[in-house]
Formats: sequence, C-alpha cells, structure tokens
Amino acid sequence: MGGTAGRVPRGTGSGVELVIFITVGTHGDPFDRLIEAAEALAQSGETVVVQRGTSRVEAPNCEVHDFLPPSEMAHLIRQSRILISHAGPASFLGAPGVPIVVPRRAEFGEHVDNHQVRFVQHIRDRVHVVDDPATLVAAIARHDEVVSRIAPNETRRTERFARDFGRVVDEVVSRAKTGST
Repeated sequence: MGGTAGRVPRGTGSGVELVIFITVGTHGDPFDRLIEAAEALAQSGETVVVQRGTSRVEAPNCEVHDFLPPSEMAHLIRQSRILISHAGPASFLGAPGVPIVVPRRAEFGEHVDNHQVRFVQHIRDRVHVVDDPATLVAAIARHDEVVSRIAPNETRRTERFARDFGRVVDEVVSRAKTGST
C-alpha cells in the first residue's frame, strides 16, 4: 500500500470528509491515464482516494492504495461523494448514486481488448461515462447536471441488476469451491 494514511473517511456523522474515490479494479494491466487524472483532480482541490492496482504512476496529492480489502472498498464506495471507476461492472454496480465510469482501452495497453468501451455503450443511460480520463476535472464540474438527466427508474434497474449479478457471481464461486457444476 502506498500513499498517506488517515484521510480515509470514517464513521457516518457530519464530521466525515467526503472524498472522491477512484478504483481501477484488479486487472493486471495498469490504468495510468486514470491515475494521472486522479492527481489532476487532487491538484484542483478535491480530496481523492485511489485504488490504483498495478499502475505505478505517482499521485502525491492523493491517498493511494495499490489494493484494498473488499470491506474497505465497500466502505469507501459508501462514503465517497463521487465514485469513479474503470468499466468493470463489479467495481461500480450497486454503488449508491451515479458513478463516473471510465473504460480501459486496448490501444493504451490498459486491457486486452476494448470490451469495456463496448460495455459502456449499453449503460450510458445509467452512469456518467467519461471516455477520456484527462477530462475528469470538467466531468466532476458537470456531474450533478449529468445525474439529473438519468432517470431514477434506470438507477433502480441498475441496482437490481447489480444485486442479481452479485448472486450469480456468488453462486459460480460457491460451485467452483465445491467442485459442482
């Protein structure tokens, strides 16, 4: 774990500092463009906590963690003012509010193909998609406007999908552990 400790929001009272939480997930390829954007957000005055995975870009004005246990990830997601995530559905589906989703791109060595780019085309009406991480500062400035255009029913459908998706994953993992098909 890198970065500084102690700025992760704790508790649920009014004294909790709300942060922007950025996660790149656990995929093996680095997502350096998103970590560079995290640093730009921090330099703009935002309090930013980053789970950077295998990226090695420094973000000295952010609280940086290579990886976090699931319970800490869940805590940060719940306590964040805005969640910014790569387009891996396990990282943002079921999160409260409307996340900002940034797809990894093969042409930058961020993934093996552009399936995340294709995936976000199907969920643009439910999340705030930012195709270029370099535009995150501007995206944060207009996030409330984007959120206001997303229908509450779409958000609820996404939350239901996340619950169902989680159940399927849990079942697959359980079957894999027991060796049943």
